[in-house]
Amino acid sequence: MRVRLSFIPIIFLILSIFTPRSVLAQFDHQIVIVKSGDTLWNLANHYLNNPHLWPELMEYNGYIEDPDLIFPGQTIRIPIFSEETARKVLEELEYLEKEGSSDQREKYQAALNALNSGDYGMAPILAQKAVPEKSILSGSSSAVEHEDIDRIAQISATTGKVTVRRSGKLKWVPASPGYQLSSGDLIRTYTDATAELHFNDGNRLTMRPNALIEIGIGRTVGSSVSEKKVQRSSVTVYVNEVEALTASKEENGAGMSVITTAFSTNLEPNTKAHIAVSPPLSPKGTSNLTVYKGKAEVSAPHQKVTVHQQKAFSLGVGQGEVQIKNILPAPEPIDPKNDSYFYFRSLKNVKITFHWQPVNGAKYYQLELSPSSLFGFLVEEVTRIEDTEYTLTSLLNGSYFWRVIAISEDGIKGNPSQGRFLELIVGIPPSASEDKEPPFLDVDELKIDGTTILVTGRTEKNVSVFINKTRVYPETNGNFMLQVRNQKLGRHIINIKSIDLAGNINFVQKEVILTGNN
Repeated sequence: MRVRLSFIPIIFLILSIFTPRSVLAQFDHQIVIVKSGDTLWNLANHYLNNPHLWPELMEYNGYIEDPDLIFPGQTIRIPIFSEETARKVLEELEYLEKEGSSDQREKYQAALNALNSGDYGMAPILAQKAVPEKSILSGSSSAVEHEDIDRIAQISATTGKVTVRRSGKLKWVPASPGYQLSSGDLIRTYTDATAELHFNDGNRLTMRPNALIEIGIGRTVGSSVSEKKVQRSSVTVYVNEVEALTASKEENGAGMSVITTAFSTNLEPNTKAHIAVSPPLSPKGTSNLTVYKGKAEVSAPHQKVTVHQQKAFSLGVGQGEVQIKNILPAPEPIDPKNDSYFYFRSLKNVKITFHWQPVNGAKYYQLELSPSSLFGFLVEEVTRIEDTEYTLTSLLNGSYFWRVIAISEDGIKGNPSQGRFLELIVGIPPSASEDKEPPFLDVDELKIDGTTILVTGRTEKNVSVFINKTRVYPETNGNFMLQVRNQKLGRHIINIKSIDLAGNINFVQKEVILTGNN
């Protein structure tokens, strides 16, 4: 089956869960799985000690439109009330005792009475009613400024629309390569968008379209004087798909913690894994973990399992026992070779055949083409291919990456092959005699993290970029990025070269000195 992916926007319903429309947003929360017979009324009574808080619980879980329509297996976020947080909320509104209207003073006094009686949930809710036009949810003057918090990761590459909501803030802001991230930040990818994150401990995370994650609090690892202390990165995946690649022990890697609504996992160093989380509106959905290489320790309700490489783990909503199955290895691509160029006079002449080695045990293959090496947004996704080759005839002018995945008899996808790059040019390619203009090339100031140098910049479409002789593939918008890792202390020269189809070259040279204190 061949699927042409649509550009029609998808409403990202899960986002409303994390939009702080309720004062409950200031409290920590726990995840509760709905059982048969549960209602918001009895959940509020059991967990919040006040059944009358069910409207706030409904608002807190923004995707619930009908309080009578919650179903077994559904996940509900329940705030954990704290006296400290409740007092903080009321302290922000203490001015109402002297400056507020009689109605505001009355509601504020009711909030104080609730606080003094130990009702730490009702107290801030009553306080909010005193100032409905004022947001006391987050981002207030008493909130800790984000700039004072240590950076844990940064966005290293994006395609499409990607936004970030800072911890303790309300506003979503656009994010681009180089954007710094801290614990508590939310990152969202939209339809046709992807993002790649690089963490201080060397781990990498790729977000697929319509994904939502939260940066966790890094845990310091390393105790001896000689051992370098690093922060073991942590993320919470709320919905859709991410792919994680953890650093090796030689790079002081400490693994990575990934939390979902169904399970949590610790990825060992030098592990590549794929995590998929079903939206909360999917009563029959599953959460999956596929380990391509390395190992992962998984904690699910009432059970712990180890998932080794070439294994897939799945846990359905309301499902008791986990399932672990084998996955197929990656097929070996044959044609087109990496860095292939195709020239056609018109679109009707376009014809490219993809060929790969067979995989033992594969029933079908899936061919994917993407303008991004992250393979988040796919321009072509051809499924259920029974042969080991497939011909495409409808590609447009542009740069593409292609890969293939083997699918087993029971429908489990295997390890994707390494992506290969190809360039498709429709029309007569320019000659050197016609085009003498060097391609546009703009390189940002180099960023340093320990012994790693981050090189980012922009160039034109249909050009080749080399950084210190390493081929780098720009995204469709011309952005490119390369992390030059494990460099010795001292002076380093970084050469960036851009070459267009006519052979014109633009060249930028940057110098940086690594001192160990960068």
